[in-house]
Amino acid sequence: MVSTFLALTLISSPAPELKGWTLLDDASRRAFNFFVERTHPVTGFTKDRSSNFTEKDDPGHVVASVASIGFTLSAYGVGAHRGWMSREVAVRKARNTVRHMIELAPKSHGWYYHWLNWETGKIEWNSEVSTIDSAIFWSGLILCEQALKDPQLTRMTNKILGDIDWKYMRTNGGTK
Repeated sequence: MVSTFLALTLISSPAPELKGWTLLDDASRRAFNFFVERTHPVTGFTKDRSSNFTEKDDPGHVVASVASIGFTLSAYGVGAHRGWMSREVAVRKARNTVRHMIELAPKSHGWYYHWLNWETGKIEWNSEVSTIDSAIFWSGLILCEQALKDPQLTRMTNKILGDIDWKYMRTNGGTK
């Protein structure tokens, strides 16, 4: 009943006309907010699937993905640049997330598993090592590191990138 009322209210309410830069700014800010709000306050790991229509998320849903974490790191760099978050807060959050990726997130030959528990970093859902999630994470990591230019973050980024065994993935674990 309440959801029907809310849906009808939203449908009947005129939406503000957004276009051009206003639309882009609005969508960018909403994306930034989504990733920041759906990130664990201790580990910095971000939920993969989460409702964007509720202020609070389902506390029973504990699954993060390495790709979501990469998008969140991108959001920190962009958010600091756009003034949505102070540089100091962005650096603190980025360092925390990257430190937990080094210390908690399981990997194989430098490649990350797709699904992680957002509180513990343990593998969820019988997850596979994921080339695409790893690549999205590394891309967000590099964007964040370049945007924030923090020496400690640079050292941690270099460690993560230096641990990647490219031959392992290119050769099916060294078998080809």
